[in-house]
Amino acid sequence: REHLHLLLPSPSDSPLPGPTQRPVCVKCDMLERLISPALVPSTPSLGVKTESVRDFLPAVKGPGNQSPTPQRLRVIKVLHADGVCESVLYGLPLVIRPTTCWQLDWDEMETNNSLFHALCQTLRNQDLFLLLRVEPDKKSSAGGSGVCSHYVLQPSPSVSLLLKPVASRELLLPCSLPVSNQDPSPNAMNSIQVQLKSVKLEVK
Repeated sequence: REHLHLLLPSPSDSPLPGPTQRPVCVKCDMLERLISPALVPSTPSLGVKTESVRDFLPAVKGPGNQSPTPQRLRVIKVLHADGVCESVLYGLPLVIRPTTCWQLDWDEMETNNSLFHALCQTLRNQDLFLLLRVEPDKKSSAGGSGVCSHYVLQPSPSVSLLLKPVASRELLLPCSLPVSNQDPSPNAMNSIQVQLKSVKLEVK
C-alpha cells in the first residue's frame, strides 16, 4: 500500500466564500534518502551530531575543566540557494552569531562583528549559501580516511547564520526520481489551486 496520504483541506472548511468542493487526498510513497551517521559508528568522520553545541565541538582530551578548541570550518564552495537540495541535509541546525568571548580585545571584537555582518548581508543580498568542510586535526590520525564532515551555511533576516550538516557521498542511498516534460492535466491543476486557496497564506 501507499505510505502517506497528503490531505488538502476542503474550501468548505474555510471561512472564505466559494463553491463547496470535495477535499483532495494525494496518495504518496516515501523513499529513504540517507543512511543515518549514527548507524556507521566505525567511521565518525562520515557525519556529525548537532543535537547540541557540545556535539559539534571537537572532543577534549585531558582535564574535564579544559575548554574545547574551536571547530575550524573551511569555505570550499559558494552555492546558489535554489541549487541546494534539501534531501541531503540532516540533523538539527545550529544558529551562528558573532562571538562575545571576553578573551578578545575591543578592537578585535569590533572588527569581527563588522566582518560577520558583511558576510551575512552579502549572502542574503545575493541569495547564496556557503559549503563548508571541517578542517581535520593535524594531531589526529582520524582524518586519514579522506572523508570529512560538510556543512551548509545560510543567511537569515537577522545578523545570524544557520549551520546545517550535509550528508557526504558515502551516506547517500540510490535514488532515481522521475522528471516529467509534460504539464499536469488542467483538471488536476484547477483542483489543487482551488484547494490551496482555502489554506491561510502566512504573511512575512
